[in-house]
Amino acid sequence: MVRSSINQRAIEKHLKEIAKGYERAARRNPIRVPIQTEASAEGGVVPGRDTAEGDPILARLLLWLDEQAQQNPSHYVDVTRFIQRRAAARRGRLCTRLRAGTA
Repeated sequence: MVRSSINQRAIEKHLKEIAKGYERAARRNPIRVPIQTEASAEGGVVPGRDTAEGDPILARLLLWLDEQAQQNPSHYVDVTRFIQRRAAARRGRLCTRLRAGTA
């Protein structure tokens, strides 16, 4: 009866060679992700809606977060406070416009 055994060292050596091959291939051919930008007529870049420069609410949030961090360093800032204050300000403006008859 023939006894066949699995050569674990040969398997480990083969796996290491495969891993090295993948590492070499990744160094030679790195993963590239295409990036799209919107160009203006002058040829410059116009910020998209998904950037802080293109979204006024996100820009205000970032300014508010910076202000909160300066006032209360090393404290957790609850972003829901920004949302609640923004909603209250919008309700106040709407009430003012309704009273003035411009809404």
